[in-house]
Amino acid sequence: MTTSPKKRFRFGFVCDRVDDLRSWRKLAREVESTGFSTLLISDHFFNGVAPLTALAVAADATSTLRVGTLVLANDFRHPAVLAKELATLDLLSEGRLEIGIGAGWLRGEYEQAGLVYEPASKRIERLRESIEIMRGLFGPEPLSYAGSHYTIANLDGLPKPAQAPAPPILVGGAGRRLLEIAGRLADIVGIAPNVTRDGAVDTSSFRAEAIANKVRLIHAAAGDRTVPLELNIQLAGPVMVQPNSRDGARAILDWRRRVRGTIGPSEDDVLESPSFAVGRYDDIVDRLKRQRDELGISYFVTGVAGDADLHAFAPIVERLAGT
Repeated sequence: MTTSPKKRFRFGFVCDRVDDLRSWRKLAREVESTGFSTLLISDHFFNGVAPLTALAVAADATSTLRVGTLVLANDFRHPAVLAKELATLDLLSEGRLEIGIGAGWLRGEYEQAGLVYEPASKRIERLRESIEIMRGLFGPEPLSYAGSHYTIANLDGLPKPAQAPAPPILVGGAGRRLLEIAGRLADIVGIAPNVTRDGAVDTSSFRAEAIANKVRLIHAAAGDRTVPLELNIQLAGPVMVQPNSRDGARAILDWRRRVRGTIGPSEDDVLESPSFAVGRYDDIVDRLKRQRDELGISYFVTGVAGDADLHAFAPIVERLAGT
């Protein structure tokens, strides 16, 4: 299915819990030494820490580790303010930032913070404008921009990021409109599961065919882009290393029932889906290679089970990272 040259494998570790300075710096160094490309933080009020501040500390504790967001909620910040914060982080990390951003999706979080949760069409259009504004502010000339949601008048974005022309932008999403925008504007597309109106995950979107359909949509929107897209997916369960893959699938589903409170998908779906890593290490490695060959997904993120995922995934990172 892939329509562009294969990207090399790389891996991210997402961690949303920061207990104290010492343990956070230690974790960042461990993620780096294990061979992961990127340490990532999501963007929710209930996480407890501001992602960009925590990532600045992680970058300072390491020398090669990339730091990124998976993903920022666009509605939480004005793009001119966000561009300044991101450019500063990229400058001070010496060009190690990845900008993950999405349209925002968790209605309850908006309501708790007193933010208006508008229809998806408006949130997605606002995200598109934000990306265009940030890219403009990262550029060498002052930006003027007149959109439906934001207006910028001859503003020179300072500082300029270390990465030229800009840090890579990951757009994460699940719906058609958002994936089309990602295919056109992003450097990296994060393929996310669909959610229902009340914020529950639609487990049918973990199925291999559902993900394949999203990949087709992304490539169709990307058209004949000269720079090939990188496709990203976050594992939806812990890394489950088991002698028998079906036992691993059952363990994943049990974990999702206990921890996430969800039922499904099926065992067969778990075994075929790029969203899960189950079986022997050889099985997982072979499955990731097949998913890259067939779907073009080369950037995998783990971490839902915390440090256990970091250690369980380390042998896979050692075998595949950079190949």
